[in-house]
Amino acid sequence: MVAHTVIPFVGGHLAKRFGPDEPNTYELPPWAFLVMLVNFAVLMIPLTWIHYTLGSLLPALAMVEDPNPPAYEPLASNDDVETAGTAPSAQNKNAGPVLPGADGKPVTSSIRRTHRLLESVGGFRARFRGLMPAIASAVCTSIVNGIFVSSGLPVYLRIGGLFASLALVQLNTAWVHIIMTPPSPLSFWRRLPPFRRTFEATCFPVFANWAASTLAILLPLGTAAMLGLQIWSPDKPDQIPRYHSSDSWKTFLVWLISVGSQLLLVLPAQVGLIRVQASLLNPEEPTIIPFDTTFQGMVGSAVVDGKGYVTLRDAIKTFSRASWIRLLKLYVKTFFISLAAYFVVIIALIVQMVFLSAAAKPVDGKN
Repeated sequence: MVAHTVIPFVGGHLAKRFGPDEPNTYELPPWAFLVMLVNFAVLMIPLTWIHYTLGSLLPALAMVEDPNPPAYEPLASNDDVETAGTAPSAQNKNAGPVLPGADGKPVTSSIRRTHRLLESVGGFRARFRGLMPAIASAVCTSIVNGIFVSSGLPVYLRIGGLFASLALVQLNTAWVHIIMTPPSPLSFWRRLPPFRRTFEATCFPVFANWAASTLAILLPLGTAAMLGLQIWSPDKPDQIPRYHSSDSWKTFLVWLISVGSQLLLVLPAQVGLIRVQASLLNPEEPTIIPFDTTFQGMVGSAVVDGKGYVTLRDAIKTFSRASWIRLLKLYVKTFFISLAAYFVVIIALIVQMVFLSAAAKPVDGKN
């Protein structure tokens, strides 16, 4: 309803302001740059919270949390935890801060509850814990992927992303360990796990995650090509596809395949990869959420069986039905929160655009 009211008003205002009878070039007021700077400063934290905290951090915690921790207090690390100013919690062989899930519900079943947990272990900044390793991983992946794209390989194959992910298995695994554990004085570079063991444990899950993500891109594109739908190409960004009313069912089918690919291919692969990475955490290290270091007995000691980590198959197998439902609910909540946030941002930017256009002056000095 708001869109139907605001958009015609803005369109009419801009058309009147920059119509054919007006000069082609306008000069923005001197304070326009300050407005843009304020926009960046104001929006940086909430957008990072949406994309990183809600989109990556909270789902990863939900993927590794043990929904049925044992009802006893472990003796290990209790003194250390109390010294840090938090109370111990009941976890499987791990001790950490007191959990807001004392009612028996998993911590990650509620966004608010998870935020309270994060703040209890590191204050407001804990909502963005692990951000630096995530940025470092994203930058390195983009560089390696860009090298392969520049060699002529199609963007959607993401070959560079696969090689970058395999090369950065230590960094990505360290990120999982950092978000699971209490704050440490060590930098994330010093918390990198051994490369050989990490590569051995995660190389297949990394490949499976890459294959699932690539298929999730190729399947909708292939379906659109078979149906004769025009597809926007990054090689020709100025050519915008035009659709007709007769293409509605085709567009819906492509969207349905895209969503189905994410749910049936990408999500299980991501769950398996992160749980395998979590299994490489030292069993003696405390965690901020209940975490089953044995994965229901699937993981034995590295001294006994020479492995000491869970396989991709067992990582997915030990992720309960209730955990899948909890994770899907988290993604649904994140979607609606993001939708509402972007709606507010767009309305605010439209209002600013109206005021800036009204304050703009022609370059020739005419009023």
